[in-house]
Amino acid sequence: MSFRLNTRIHPLAKCLSVSALVLGHLGLSLLPSQAGLLGGVAEFGARLKFPPTQDLGSPSRSTGGGTRGGECVAEGEAVPIQAIVPPATHNKTSDTTPEIVVYVGDTSASDIEVRMFDSGFNLVGPVEPHRISLDGRKSGLVTVSLLPKDLILEPGTYRWSVMLVCDANSSDRAGDPFDLGELEVVNLEATEEEELAGLEGLEKAELSLNKNLGYDTLAIAAGLYTSEPEAWTELVSSLKFDDSAEAAITEASFLD
Repeated sequence: MSFRLNTRIHPLAKCLSVSALVLGHLGLSLLPSQAGLLGGVAEFGARLKFPPTQDLGSPSRSTGGGTRGGECVAEGEAVPIQAIVPPATHNKTSDTTPEIVVYVGDTSASDIEVRMFDSGFNLVGPVEPHRISLDGRKSGLVTVSLLPKDLILEPGTYRWSVMLVCDANSSDRAGDPFDLGELEVVNLEATEEEELAGLEGLEKAELSLNKNLGYDTLAIAAGLYTSEPEAWTELVSSLKFDDSAEAAITEASFLD
């Protein structure tokens, strides 16, 4: 596994204790392979939604953590943090600097902390994770870059985590809510790149979906939220969430 510019791979043994926590959950929640999960292809020209499969959830999805005695997450909040990710059949991206959309519940957390791992569970990038400030915003959708600046991923499989920073001054992160995910960075054929480059908006999102580029599809739909909000709503509604959190996530709007 390799990547370019200002990057290094650090063994997890040298990372902060929170990395060990995340790694433990990654090891428990990841499937050994996505082989055999390729059923279900979106119908081109159909409405923008992921096709039904036996398991629409990402194989690495596992929201965990606690609420630090209620100080970080509002009482009764259905889900403190959850990434909006494609199903296992569509977990690819052609973007070497991927972004994801994260739902954040009513929380007093100051930031979202992001970490990226390679297929060998080595930390990608600097030991210190990068953070996205919530700036006092509550309950809604936030676009999150999975990488620090100047980092570009090579093709391959990666795992990532997003975690709420309940107390920026605390070294005890065991209770901070988090979510996990997996993606595969792929190279497109020249003809595919040209085909996608010739499209815009929903047409580009539909073609990306049919090429199993689920992360790209979600990113395009998120970018169209202002002009085509129904496309985002329909796409997210085709994903599977816990019953207690589904309404909050599918009805949430993007925070300013």
